[in-house]
Amino acid sequence: MEPIGPEMAVRKLCWAYGEMAEAGDIIKKQGSEAILRDPEQRRHFVEELGDVMISAQRAKAQAART
Repeated sequence: MEPIGPEMAVRKLCWAYGEMAEAGDIIKKQGSEAILRDPEQRRHFVEELGDVMISAQRAKAQAART
């Protein structure tokens, strides 16, 4: 297990930003209408939003331990 410290919190925060960018790319490439109409696009978008939430929570928990 990685030691707890500011460097780890920053890496986790950067991971969360990367996940946010993936969700944003879906909106940019597919458009919000496609996400609303197409169940597969919506599933993919919701999956990415879930990744954002998990990554942000891990970064928050890591920062609280430092």
